[in-house]
Amino acid sequence: VVRSRLAAEPKLANRRYKPPDSDALPPALQVIAAAKEVSHPDN
Repeated sequence: VVRSRLAAEPKLANRRYKPPDSDALPPALQVIAAAKEVSHPDN
């Protein structure tokens, strides 16, 4: 559906869109894993 809409109306496409950086994913996952290991205060 989206591709057909963009084909009909090319101006709908976001010109500032950048595909995700594949090199950024592994470090981001490491940060998330480290954040899960942090102790949280008891409420």
